[in-house]
Amino acid sequence: MGRDPRDVGIVWAGAFDVVSGPAEEKEIRKNLREQYSDRLLHVFLSQWWGLDGYPIDPDAYVHDVIAEVRSAGIAPNWGYLDMAMTNTTPTTTIREYAREWLVYGAEYIGTPDQIVDYMEEAFHASGANGGFMIAPRSGVPGGIERFVDEVVPVLQRRGLYRTEYTGKTMRENFKGE
Repeated sequence: MGRDPRDVGIVWAGAFDVVSGPAEEKEIRKNLREQYSDRLLHVFLSQWWGLDGYPIDPDAYVHDVIAEVRSAGIAPNWGYLDMAMTNTTPTTTIREYAREWLVYGAEYIGTPDQIVDYMEEAFHASGANGGFMIAPRSGVPGGIERFVDEVVPVLQRRGLYRTEYTGKTMRENFKGE
C-alpha cells in the first residue's frame, strides 16, 4: 500500500540462553524439560495441532493419538501432525514429545558464537532489515547480563550491532535516517 518493502523490517523475537559448552547446554535443556507442566503441554498441543489438547492423556503414545485425530478428521494443522509422526517413535509419549518440542523448537541455546551465527543467518535471510527483541527464557539467573556481556561484543565485532546511536529518535536509529 505505497510502502517500499525495505521500509518494513522484520523484528525477530527470541529467547536466548548463553552457555559455555555442551555440558551446560545439556543441563539447561534438562531443567527446561522438567519445568513444563502437563497443563502447559496441553496448551501447546491445542495451539500446534489446532484441537482441544486438554482431554489428551500426556502418557498416551503420539502415534496412537494422531491416528485417532486423523480418523476423526478434527485437526486443521496437518503439517504439525506430520512432523510429530516423523520425529517420534511409536513409543514416544505426548509428554516426551511436547517437552522436546518446547525445548528444541524456538529456543536458542548456545555459545556466544553459535547464537550470533543463528542471528546473523536469520538477519540476512530476511533482507538485513530489522533486528531482534531478546528475552531471558530459562530463568537462569543473570541470563540477560550474560547475553549483553558475551553475545553483544561478538555482534559488534561482526558489524551487526552498533557501538553507538547517532539518531535522536528510535525511527532514526532503526532506519538510519
